[in-house]
Amino acid sequence: MFNRLRSAIFGEPHQAAPASIVVEPTELVLSCADTNATLTVKVNGQRIACPHTEWVGQIGCRIFDGQLGFQLLVEACRPSKSELDLVRRIVAYEHSLKGEALDAIFAYFDDLRRNHGVDFPEAIGGWSRDQVADLVHSPCCFIDDLSDDVNSKACFIISFSTDLDEEHGVDVLVNDWQVVDCGCLV
Repeated sequence: MFNRLRSAIFGEPHQAAPASIVVEPTELVLSCADTNATLTVKVNGQRIACPHTEWVGQIGCRIFDGQLGFQLLVEACRPSKSELDLVRRIVAYEHSLKGEALDAIFAYFDDLRRNHGVDFPEAIGGWSRDQVADLVHSPCCFIDDLSDDVNSKACFIISFSTDLDEEHGVDVLVNDWQVVDCGCLV
């Protein structure tokens, strides 16, 4: 009785609609737990529901010399053709950006240490690029269709977990296959 009354007032309960996509010609499988998901945001004091789906997957890539996770946040039920094309280009990219990313990450944490008084003694024994690099792991490519730069052909963020900032991690912005920024970007 209660369920019928609740359904009459609020509508039928949300039914999750899982899905998956194989990003051809790669072997990457992106999966979505709920293609009917909605995200509620507050705009001018009012809550607005926006369609929102999260697609995730993982595959070995040369761009970071190992496994790279993917997380796509899109407003539609499925990623667009251009988003899937960007994923294909990232997976197929033949050069490594790992060295440039680790240089940017070291420079970011070194700046925090030198100029902002942040101390990392518990996480790291000594201070060098290689020791900082050893504490950076689990790269994940983040693509969000809300922030796409229409002038860019390849703009994405790589988020890393790190023992130096367990709560936020560290992010590297890549634009046109160049590392252009580093910090807490997501």
